[in-house]
Amino acid sequence: MSTEPGVYVGMSWSDYERIDAINWSTLKHILRSPAHMREEQVHPRETTVALDFGQAFHSAILEPELFAKNYAPAPEGVGRRSNADKAKWAEVEALNPGAKILKSEDWNSIAAMRDSVLAHPTASAFLKGKGRNEVVCVWLDSEFQCLCKMRMDRFTEYEGWPFIVDLKSCESAGEWDFGRAAAKFGYHKQAAFYRRGLKALDPRERRFAFIAVEKERPHGVAVYELDFDTDASAESGVRKALARYVECVKSKSWPAYEAGLHPLRLPAWATADMGDDL
Repeated sequence: MSTEPGVYVGMSWSDYERIDAINWSTLKHILRSPAHMREEQVHPRETTVALDFGQAFHSAILEPELFAKNYAPAPEGVGRRSNADKAKWAEVEALNPGAKILKSEDWNSIAAMRDSVLAHPTASAFLKGKGRNEVVCVWLDSEFQCLCKMRMDRFTEYEGWPFIVDLKSCESAGEWDFGRAAAKFGYHKQAAFYRRGLKALDPRERRFAFIAVEKERPHGVAVYELDFDTDASAESGVRKALARYVECVKSKSWPAYEAGLHPLRLPAWATADMGDDL
């Protein structure tokens, strides 16, 4: 699907996927190696239980009407073996044609997470104020001359500033733990890619906020914004990824790891007490 650069509201996920442009969820793999990114393009991984849960949670917060249409709870405490159980399942499926049936415990968790987010004063201010959810942007990167795309969870204003808002379910929303998760999964580079995209369409500055909500009770919620040093490092990582991507497209070559003998550097914690074992 070919789409002109611009901002699109109300675009379906299937239409978004058909846009012939690079997005961060694919591009990020090139920082491991071009071969890994290419594998993700050609043979995308099947959705996992965790991914299905995350998509359902996002829908419950950002698209409540679609959530009610596309998801339904399984009959609680009902198996699939007896004729009576099968009849109850058939009834649920008949009442919710085309919907994905969630396990009752997942349905209850998503409802509790949603309520926790909406009860949090800062998170609620980001979500309930003037703004748009599931906003698609397509842009031509002026530095690397490649077409890019993104789908923002939300674009809104907070305390007079324009904000991109990203909703993240997590194991812990504590500052240290969520910071480690953000570094591991590259959330800071995702933020830099999104801000780069909006700046290409309109050169005003935007800020980026993460709403982190825990998947386990009590479903703690925290709202974070990256510090300045992290922003600078993330932008450098995005530029590196785009440069490598453009180079691979031109050369039609998608190598894995570089040839040669490389030094292996262990993390500091692994070598801190090395002398004690001699």
